Amino acid sequence: MYLLDFIWPPKPGNFPTFIIELGIFIVGIIAGIIGLFIWKNHRILAKEGLPECVIGFFVFAFHSFFDALDTICSEDPIGKKLAENLDRLDSIFSIIGLIFITIGIIRISIYGVKIWKEL
Repeated sequence: MYLLDFIWPPKPGNFPTFIIELGIFIVGIIAGIIGLFIWKNHRILAKEGLPECVIGFFVFAFHSFFDALDTICSEDPIGKKLAENLDRLDSIFSIIGLIFITIGIIRISIYGVKIWKEL
C-alpha cells in the first residue's frame, strides 16, 4: 500500500533498518524529556550547557525520524525525489543536533571546571 509515496508495510529487507531508526528516534525523544526534567528540577546544576544538549537530543531524534521515512519511500520517480529530500533533511538535522550536543557538553565541562576551582 502506498501512502504519500511511502511503502507500508516496509519491504522485508528494509524492516530491520526502519525499526532501528525509529528506536533511535524514540531514545532521542526520551533523552530530551529526561533532560527537560533535570533542567526543571535542578536549575543551578543544569544552567550551563544542558539547554543546548536537550535541543540537540530533540534535533538529533528527528534526524532518525527522517532517516526512517526515507527507508520506506517508494521506488517511483516521486518517491526517489522524496527520499533524496528526506536524506538532505536527515543530514542537516544530524549535523545541527550534534553541534548543539557538542556545544552543550563543552559548556557543561567549562562550568564543572569553574565549580571545581571554587571548592
